Amino acid sequence: MSQYSTSNNQFVSRSNHVECKCGLPSPLMTTLTYVNQGHRFFGCRMYKSQRYKKCSHFAWYDEEMSQRAKEVISSMHQKLNQEKFKLNEAIIREDQLKLKIKFLKMMNKFIMGMTLVLLIGLIVSNVIN
Repeated sequence: MSQYSTSNNQFVSRSNHVECKCGLPSPLMTTLTYVNQGHRFFGCRMYKSQRYKKCSHFAWYDEEMSQRAKEVISSMHQKLNQEKFKLNEAIIREDQLKLKIKFLKMMNKFIMGMTLVLLIGLIVSNVIN
């Protein structure tokens, strides 16, 4: 496919240098919305920046994906999000366990110190008596 379509369905050769209305190079991006998931387009790289928010440069790079392709991509995104959630839960659990280990080590040092103080106290009291 050697063409891409603009938002008003005009076709332009892909080999042309795609430049934004801002005068910046327009990067090739991929949509993540359910309706156009996986559909690639050229858009303003500065669109989310406050200074360039009004730039409306937009041009489709390829034709819309089939419904099946959209479903597969959506399913993959859902699975990826589920795995990210599981990973975050595991990281939180790991942090909790690290805190418990740190606490137990501190308690162990405290108990060892107190035991030493008690032993010294017993020895001193036996020596005095």
